[in-house]
Amino acid sequence: MHIAAAEIRNFRGIDALDLDFTDAFGRVRPLSLLVGPNASGKTSALDALAIAVGGQTGQFALRPDWDIRPSTVIRHGALASTVTCTVRFGADERDAVRDLLALSQQPGDVPDVEETRITWVYPDPERNSRLGRHSTEPRSAWRLFRGRRLLVDLLAARLAGTEWFRRVGGVFTFDQRRLPNSTVPQDIWNYLNDLPVDSRCPPGERTTGDLHTLLRALAVDAALAPADETMFGEVQRQFAGLCPPHRWLGVRRDDTGQITLRFACQETEYDFDGLSSGQEVVLSYLARIARERMCQAVLLVDELELHLHPYWQQQLLYVLPRMGEDNQVIATSHSAHLRDLLPEAVSLGALGDRAREAGVGVDAGH
Repeated sequence: MHIAAAEIRNFRGIDALDLDFTDAFGRVRPLSLLVGPNASGKTSALDALAIAVGGQTGQFALRPDWDIRPSTVIRHGALASTVTCTVRFGADERDAVRDLLALSQQPGDVPDVEETRITWVYPDPERNSRLGRHSTEPRSAWRLFRGRRLLVDLLAARLAGTEWFRRVGGVFTFDQRRLPNSTVPQDIWNYLNDLPVDSRCPPGERTTGDLHTLLRALAVDAALAPADETMFGEVQRQFAGLCPPHRWLGVRRDDTGQITLRFACQETEYDFDGLSSGQEVVLSYLARIARERMCQAVLLVDELELHLHPYWQQQLLYVLPRMGEDNQVIATSHSAHLRDLLPEAVSLGALGDRAREAGVGVDAGH
């Protein structure tokens, strides 16, 4: 699942904004960067994609602190907000959804189309949903967005395995707090962390919601289940590449017998409390992508450069689209450094550095 283009109208501070996420050959770019100053509409654009495409998947990958109501969605002076996205699905993902429907014994055809348009309107003209109305063209294409929802039901019934996550995509949000599990759907999170699928608790209170526990689970799972070793190993390799000469050694027992995370800088070892804020941000990216099985997915990243040295920012541009399998990253930034690294970056306003600057139809927003 990849977003090729988006048309955003009267959404929060955005009057009209058209986004193209394809290259000169019409292929969806692995990484797209929206650049602009504060209040230029960057976060609003990500919110629009999250509710339009994420909502159709049944995930609603929204920032936890965004309460959807007319005053927080509809641009001042307008009557309704609309977001239309062109979404592409590869042949393997289309086949996977068909196979999942067959396994779940659900009727319905999956159209053999590579590209579909999805439109979200708020408020719902028919007043059936407080979260707005979703529609797809062709109409039956809505089933293509529900692969992960089908998979969760089959996982709970022991009719499928986690290897299916490599074949069906989703939408995931990395908000500015970078909290693990803050946007992953509850039932998917429960399954991945061996909790009752129907259990309910606020994101901040989930037992696996902090980064320390998330990293420890990756390392312990790798030791107990060889099938998960690749996730742990990938996070180790990417962390070493992003933050040299620092390395993640894994988990060990300390002098009191407690399991502790161990890291190293050359020959000096230290534990989780010795990490810098930048290292924690990097590990949060890597661990979430691995633990939440982000493949064939759209990753919406707000303020990519937060807490990171310019070199790490540059490295993250390279690493993020390569974590998981065939992911698309759409990120925002107000960094002139990142903008200059990507000539195709989309400008949402002047950064005031006398470099290339262009405005679009965006009012004061978030």
